[in-house]
Amino acid sequence: MGDRAGLGSIAGIGLVAGTMEVAVSLSFSALLFAGMGSAAYARGAAFVLFGTMLSNLIASRWSSMPGAVIVPQDTSTAILAATAAPFLAGLDPEIGFPTMLAYVAAGTALTGLLMWLVGLIRQGGLIRFIPLPVIGGFLAGTGYHLVVGGSDVITRGFDWNTARVAALVAGCLFALGMLLVLRRWPRPGLVPGSVAVGAALFFIALLVTGTSMSEARSLGLLMESVRTGLGLPFSELASADWSVVRVAWGGLATVPLVATLGMLLNVNALEMIRGEDADLDRELRAVGMANLAGAASAMPAAYHTVGITALGYRVGVRSRAIPVVVGVVCLVAIVVGGPLLSLLPMPVIGGLLIYLGLDFITEWFVDRRRHMTGPEVLLMAAIVVAVATLGFLVAVGLGLVASTIIFAVRYSAIDPVRHAATGLETRSVVDRPSTAAGVLAERGDRILVVQLQGFLFFGTAKLAVERIDRLVTDRQHLEALVLDLERVSGADATGLSVIAKVAAMAERRGATLLVSSPPAPMQTELDAVIGEQKGLEVMPDLDHALERAENIVIGDITSPDSCDLDEVFPSGMWRRLRPHLTRREIEAGDTVIREGESTTGVFIVEEGRLVTTIPTDRGYRRVRSSGPGSFVGEMSIYRSGGRSARVTAVEPCVLWVLDDRALARIEKADPRLAVDVHRVMASAMAESVARGNLAVAALLR
Repeated sequence: MGDRAGLGSIAGIGLVAGTMEVAVSLSFSALLFAGMGSAAYARGAAFVLFGTMLSNLIASRWSSMPGAVIVPQDTSTAILAATAAPFLAGLDPEIGFPTMLAYVAAGTALTGLLMWLVGLIRQGGLIRFIPLPVIGGFLAGTGYHLVVGGSDVITRGFDWNTARVAALVAGCLFALGMLLVLRRWPRPGLVPGSVAVGAALFFIALLVTGTSMSEARSLGLLMESVRTGLGLPFSELASADWSVVRVAWGGLATVPLVATLGMLLNVNALEMIRGEDADLDRELRAVGMANLAGAASAMPAAYHTVGITALGYRVGVRSRAIPVVVGVVCLVAIVVGGPLLSLLPMPVIGGLLIYLGLDFITEWFVDRRRHMTGPEVLLMAAIVVAVATLGFLVAVGLGLVASTIIFAVRYSAIDPVRHAATGLETRSVVDRPSTAAGVLAERGDRILVVQLQGFLFFGTAKLAVERIDRLVTDRQHLEALVLDLERVSGADATGLSVIAKVAAMAERRGATLLVSSPPAPMQTELDAVIGEQKGLEVMPDLDHALERAENIVIGDITSPDSCDLDEVFPSGMWRRLRPHLTRREIEAGDTVIREGESTTGVFIVEEGRLVTTIPTDRGYRRVRSSGPGSFVGEMSIYRSGGRSARVTAVEPCVLWVLDDRALARIEKADPRLAVDVHRVMASAMAESVARGNLAVAALLR
């Protein structure tokens, strides 16, 4: 339906969503102001509802997701209640209530500021760096506090009597019933329906037991009748004990981080439901402003609610009017809701909190457990215990440290040596004369190529040195050791020591160490290592390192400046072929072929050297170096589609050009010569393919 959905659909979705917002807000108010009396609870509920109204009006204007509904965050509310409770226990309720308001307002203001700043500098993607087990353990720990908080609401501070024990049992059964129903039929509309059914059963129980409304209220099973009214808590904040707010800094430090993380997680979930990406940074700025406004009303930190928002998305209603309707419902609840609040059963309000807590615990220890390993599940359980005993902030810190250790141990098990081969299996792309090629065929095993991978750090450094040491020991004669770092993302100080140790290892064997493709982040540190080592050279890429290694093995055998093409085309072929060719002289730096050209034809190098390069995301990369006697561009004779590479002269060259028209004349006038020419070129291509097969076989070993 989109933004042009009918008014009836928008009103219907908005009313259901607003009713759910009121129920959730009342439950959170009971959690925050438990033990402070009904008047404090009702006054606090009015502030929370007013802040919820403001938040939704702001979101309706600035959110990038039309129809997104904002609700006070359960996690942040539980953190505030849990961290403030020990400091408020000894205060008079007349001081405790405004102090809790001040504590909540400070947490929400800090949350709004953090969200807005993170969105301003466009760092919403940082959510990707929080390990899932830490998130899961934290949210399950929040579930524990919601269960405890709901029980506290029902028993009025765990003040036990027969009626409150029965109420706690009823609240737990209500929570379990909601959990079972909503896990089987996850429909947001069932939440207000469950609350209505729970309230109806409560009043039926009063009727059966002969308990009057006044008796139930005196036993703490119902709210006292109070009037809430509009207004902001500025007068209450003036009498708050701000020293308690400063002492209970743990919650204020945790809430902004948790609320921001929870908001980004919920936006990710809504993206999947909606089928469209959201602007994370815009959402951070919008919800940041909503929280800054909500702080003036002492509303707990708020964020997108998945369940309520998804109610509209699943039926195709995505209108900015929905959060406006939600705000209106909250306003109506404030103005005329006092008498209605007095009819809310405490087992239902507390049971709703217990349900939320059980839902968190079940989601992470039942639903998501199958996607985690044993150590990750144990880490989640440890974080829950830490949340319950040490607090949220310490639990998060311990979880991040433990996740880092687990990651380091697991990453250390990955072999840092990705690939190893000799010079017989891996060759440079330089075309060599037959004499040099013969030497490499005989002594290529004196070149060892080792390709490292991943991030070199203290966990993988020892394994890398041991693997390279075994490979070097297996070589009876070693003249050049190539250490390729193209697949290495970076290194710490211990990882850099690998290069120094390998250099010393090569020096003891009388070999030259060639380090190729060092990553940019390592370059400065690598320069320091190079300055302290002898016999170590840095090459721009693996191919140039292989060329240097081959030159070391070949020694004094140098490539000729020119070639007798009678040797390339034997048995008088060159004499018969030459009249059909065009001679070209090329200066160093001239481009012979450009990628994308539609020309065809082969270049035969008589003097000089051509280099073939292909474009990559890092610039042009050399794939062939062709000297005298080589063919360049021969693939265009056998395939269509234009040139796929660039060919440039690195020296002054003398070339002979055989284009497709000349070849067609040869095939017509001298078919035998044409067959011989094709055979020579096919032989050259076959040699190139054979070398490539050796390299592939080495990779697959």
